[in-house]
Amino acid sequence: MIQLENTKYRVGISELGAEIQSIYSLEENFDYIWNDNGLGFWKRHAPILFPAIGRSYNNAYLLNNDIYEMPQHGFGRDQRFMVTNQSHKKVVFELENNEKTEELYPFDFKLIVAYELKAAVVRVTFTVLNLGDKPLPFALGAHPGFNVPFNNEGNYSDYRISFDPVQEKLKKFGIAPIPFRNGEVIPLNESQDNTIPLSHHLFDKGLIILANQGIKNVILSSSKTTHLIKITLRDFPYVALWSLEKEKAPFLCIEPFAGLPDIYGNEHDIFQKEGNTILGVNGEKTLSYQIALN
Repeated sequence: MIQLENTKYRVGISELGAEIQSIYSLEENFDYIWNDNGLGFWKRHAPILFPAIGRSYNNAYLLNNDIYEMPQHGFGRDQRFMVTNQSHKKVVFELENNEKTEELYPFDFKLIVAYELKAAVVRVTFTVLNLGDKPLPFALGAHPGFNVPFNNEGNYSDYRISFDPVQEKLKKFGIAPIPFRNGEVIPLNESQDNTIPLSHHLFDKGLIILANQGIKNVILSSSKTTHLIKITLRDFPYVALWSLEKEKAPFLCIEPFAGLPDIYGNEHDIFQKEGNTILGVNGEKTLSYQIALN
């Protein structure tokens, strides 16, 4: 476990998946990041989604008319990353293609993930490099899960999600069957005045992927506490919200997406997938987001 620390927060990150395991308040002794602790809801904490987001139809994709398997959310979250730079404020991880990744994804790449703790902000920066002699298609996302309520203050339904700048009408991608898209964009009827009241029933029909363009910040807060989380999307065009369907799991995932799950019904060519980035030979793409704490 790699740790970043200042006087207020300690961040724990695993080399497996370069995944945040903990963002701990040293002043008030509670963790913002979800840890299942044997409850059996969800064993992960904040996985990195690469080179796919969501579930591919038939767990596969097409490349030059050949079929390749692709696990849900890709393989990055289950690969061991190498630490290439480390201090008490910043750590850099790297993953390059290897025999296991090439079975699923026959491309030469490097994925660099940097975490930096500065005051009450955790900044996450991803850099994808194309090391091969052909274009590199990929999706990239983050999947941090947060304990709700914060520090046992209030109940799940006391919390709300709001957006900055204010969105006139919130829209979402239709999800059917779970977890696939159905190709529709529909009103987010659960929203009220740019705010979504949190409830366990909110996710009974699957994750919520906001279709609005221009959202910069997503804020999770409650009148029952002064604590809040603000996710600044920076370079990510989409954001998803998720908790377990038809369960009373005390967490919420706020997920910056650069890419989208498949539409149900057919396998997609990886170069034609909606939302994918295509990097040219020797190309490089950097995307970042940040988690601000209070």
